[in-house]
Amino acid sequence: HLLQGELGKSGKSIARVLVNSTIGLLGLFDPANSMMKLTRDKTTFGETLAKYGVGHGAYIVLPLLGPSDLRDTASLSFNYFAHPLNFINDDQVAQQLLLVDGVQAQIPVLAKYPRVLNDIENPYEFIRNMYMQSVERDGQARRNEVFKTEQQKQTLTPPINANNTIVE
Repeated sequence: HLLQGELGKSGKSIARVLVNSTIGLLGLFDPANSMMKLTRDKTTFGETLAKYGVGHGAYIVLPLLGPSDLRDTASLSFNYFAHPLNFINDDQVAQQLLLVDGVQAQIPVLAKYPRVLNDIENPYEFIRNMYMQSVERDGQARRNEVFKTEQQKQTLTPPINANNTIVE
């Protein structure tokens, strides 16, 4: 969050690390969330690149990782090397923990695939559109833009002042 200029979220993340590494027995437990209501606010280097105006690029599907775009794929190596499990001295244990962490992150998504794709005629196109729409939505949220459908844009009426004239 610090590289994104979000000082409040950065401070919250530092507070979580301090609380969980002391009271939480070196991160084994999460008292920052359970006791102090400091929820985890995950971010990636891809979001940092987006904050500085780097576009998402082409849609790609990565084996075992699923849908992505060029910006997020380029940030994978930074996210990998910045992951705390890489600082474990035993390489074999660190790799196994990273694998378990990655699989654990994908299970909720993969479990929904069969149900979601059951009646879809073109699964590739459906997932691509869904992914790219989520990229756009996340970008709008990051820029504090309000998402409006075309119907909502057309039905909005301009404000009227006390003299019954339209204010624009």
